[in-house]
Amino acid sequence: DETVASVFRPPASPTGEEVVEFSLHGSPAVVRAALEALYAAGFLPALPGEFSFRAFLAGKGDLVRAEAVDELVRAGSERARAAA
Repeated sequence: DETVASVFRPPASPTGEEVVEFSLHGSPAVVRAALEALYAAGFLPALPGEFSFRAFLAGKGDLVRAEAVDELVRAGSERARAAA
């Protein structure tokens, strides 16, 4: 299979830190194998809200923006998404 890795360097990255984003085919087996390889290499999954928190700490957004992202992520319906 093929995977594309996009590297974002500071300070231009979304969090102000070095970030690598992986794009791969979405089959559960492919995703599971990719995650297992990353975890074996020492990578950890991001916690809920971690990217917004890191961006906030780096001055890439304010608390209002972080809260808006949180509302959007937690929206369980189209109405809640629109309100967020």
